[in-house]
Amino acid sequence: METKDASTDAAADALPSEPGNFASRPGGDADEGVQIRCCLEGELGMFRVLEAKGKALSSGGFGVSMPQRKSQPTTDADETGGVGEQDNSKATASRGANEHLFIEEVLFLHERGLLECLAFPPANNTDAATDPSCCWDTAQLFRLLPQLNMSVPMYLVYQHLRSQDFRVLRHDPKRLVLLQRQQELRSTREKDMSLRQEATALRHQVRSSIAQALPPSIDDDDDDSEEGRLLTIAWDAYQPNSQFGKTHPGLPDFYVAVTYYNESHVRFAQIEELVVNHCHGIPLKL
Repeated sequence: METKDASTDAAADALPSEPGNFASRPGGDADEGVQIRCCLEGELGMFRVLEAKGKALSSGGFGVSMPQRKSQPTTDADETGGVGEQDNSKATASRGANEHLFIEEVLFLHERGLLECLAFPPANNTDAATDPSCCWDTAQLFRLLPQLNMSVPMYLVYQHLRSQDFRVLRHDPKRLVLLQRQQELRSTREKDMSLRQEATALRHQVRSSIAQALPPSIDDDDDDSEEGRLLTIAWDAYQPNSQFGKTHPGLPDFYVAVTYYNESHVRFAQIEELVVNHCHGIPLKL
């Protein structure tokens, strides 16, 4: 996987600086393309979904489900990322109540005119009539990347994968054990109460792993050192799949590590060490 060394300011300067305007985005008329409204929750470093309609959020399961209040029971839509047999208008409120998005998904959807990001939460979250001048534009969202510990090159890799409809999750090395155990339970024919309880606990653990995964980064150490830059897994990638579920995604189809293509600082020994000791048989793309 290749990406170019671009600075945040350079990328932002190349983008429109006018306030968010539905008519100027891909999708045409006001509200025609916007399917998700969200706002930044600074203490979480994530964007809370205020309103969601259509399939931008549900079809891929890219929303991060945070713990729900007791008054909001978990539905099948929360586990699979879909809306099941619910009416779409009813599903909007339930998904928006606890769904959050990371900056990379917010920016990806915003560039495609599918998402509107409010500069501050509205007084009434159910009020869909928002002032476009109170929304962040694409350039402003790009400037948020470093504040949320996401570099532009790392985002460009995410953007590239998502544009091909891959399901992409932040990597957490502890998640693999949970996914392997989920596979074992699914292959077990006899499921007593204890196994069902374990399966439920595993779904919650996988969801927490996705929500708490740290933003991936490219090592900034001097590449002239003998060891070179530290190479780590950045993303878990899944082939397009309508049955993809956030709490039971299965083993990744491949891992993604990110480095600069215009610097020769990655040694074969580093790639070999990553494949042998950290990929556990899952293909790696660099």
